[in-house]
Amino acid sequence: MNGPADLPLHLERIDAARNMWRYYELDVHPTLFGEHALVRSWGRIGAPGRRMIMTFSELDAARRAFKRLEAAKRRRGYRDVQRAARLAHSDEGIDDLQFAKGAAILQILAEQGFAVGFERRGNDQRVVE
Repeated sequence: MNGPADLPLHLERIDAARNMWRYYELDVHPTLFGEHALVRSWGRIGAPGRRMIMTFSELDAARRAFKRLEAAKRRRGYRDVQRAARLAHSDEGIDDLQFAKGAAILQILAEQGFAVGFERRGNDQRVVE
């Protein structure tokens, strides 16, 4: 980890041809007992996922585990999500969150060769081919 900007890490793996819409999140938090918790969350985008918490007595050990898990997910095809798609951690409304996630997903689909577009007009959103 280079610094606090790396936390939390939100990765996604989308392959529409295989109906694969996955996310993976990593974050490190201090515990009440002076340890460090590595929180892993994963699942299908838009559905409740799973969560696992690993505790470490040393921050460096938590960082090493963070980097090891991050590298493993990147090898399997997970990629960073644009900052605009991570509005879940902000005070923005749900409409902006849905728009940002939709835009990020459509960008990935376009990179995979699908002819898609996304427009937003007022409160209306629609997919354009």
